[in-house]
Amino acid sequence: MSGTILTADEISRFWSKIRKAEPGACWAWTKEVNNKGYGRFTIYRHGGRARFLTHRLAYQLTTGRLLGSAVLLHSCDNPPCCNPAHLTPGTQADNVADSKVKGRAVAPPIRRGESNGQCKLNDQKVIEIRRRCANGETQRALAKEFAVDPALIGRVVLRKSWAHVGDEAGQAETGLSEDERRAMKRRAARNRTAKVTA
Repeated sequence: MSGTILTADEISRFWSKIRKAEPGACWAWTKEVNNKGYGRFTIYRHGGRARFLTHRLAYQLTTGRLLGSAVLLHSCDNPPCCNPAHLTPGTQADNVADSKVKGRAVAPPIRRGESNGQCKLNDQKVIEIRRRCANGETQRALAKEFAVDPALIGRVVLRKSWAHVGDEAGQAETGLSEDERRAMKRRAARNRTAKVTA
């Protein structure tokens, strides 16, 4: 139902669900909202349904301008607000920049190591893997024992994964010097080359 034109009854039903205040205040959508808090208006026709974001619909109905792929920036930062005076068309880049300026763009914390609920290793196992690999055990054997992909063992040993485990004291504990790490990188590269040519 893209390109749907609303009937007079649908437009009337739409406006009846908005609590209008004075022109400078937010006009609150009072019914269904999506998971980000934006109002959602649904119409049903011919066995199908069309959903509209209410702030976009209010803007289009009051200004007569179609937005296409443009986004609307809320100057009030209130997602259910449908007051066209609070809405400015822009790009997604404008929207992201606006959220950063207003302090709304907060990245979720990175869950590293044991704080990541999906990890199979822990700090103690990582130190053990590095120590045993430095003593000559193969990455493939360690991967099988610890039930992880051999590539993960390689990343652990080279400190591409779990790099936060074992600073200088941890390096001494695992027995890996910088030269040994370089040698392991060379061995890993030769193993990859051997697999490709086999």
